[in-house]
Amino acid sequence: MSSVGINVAPIDIKRAQKLIASATLESVRLLQVKAAHVGGNIEPLWPVKQDQPLKVLPEATEDNKRFAVTVRFAIQANQTKDAESAPIQIEALFQLSYAIPEGLNPSLKDLEAFSRTNALLNSWPYWREMVQSTVARMNLPPLTLPLFRIWSSPTLQRPPKARKSLTSKPKKT
Repeated sequence: MSSVGINVAPIDIKRAQKLIASATLESVRLLQVKAAHVGGNIEPLWPVKQDQPLKVLPEATEDNKRFAVTVRFAIQANQTKDAESAPIQIEALFQLSYAIPEGLNPSLKDLEAFSRTNALLNSWPYWREMVQSTVARMNLPPLTLPLFRIWSSPTLQRPPKARKSLTSKPKKT
């Protein structure tokens, strides 16, 4: 996996800007986790298939002083390029709670834009740690996910592949 991230329309970044600059992350809750190791020998895991977050839902409180974002992540890892079934499967559902500063009244579109950008960026370190520690508890070699990136382009095209990640299979010498 060379890079992980999303491509965001410039309008979404503009909509989210005030919240990015002023919202406070109050808590991160793990709502649900599912992990499976379906046999296989203990070798470095490769390649990794990281699903894009499938669920990003903002929920504002009635007083409009707080909001929560629910994010779902899923990953599958094989031990060879040609493996048809993934011996490692991990899914998690996180809820991030934010405080909105006094005087800021974001619209639903602002909250949605923030959820698709900054909330994903805020939740990624928790997901990375969950994957790494879960794989370690399976008594398998470490699996470190790359950093999460946000791209912005008017045409919404993903930039060329970044340098190889820590999860790439090492070359044999």
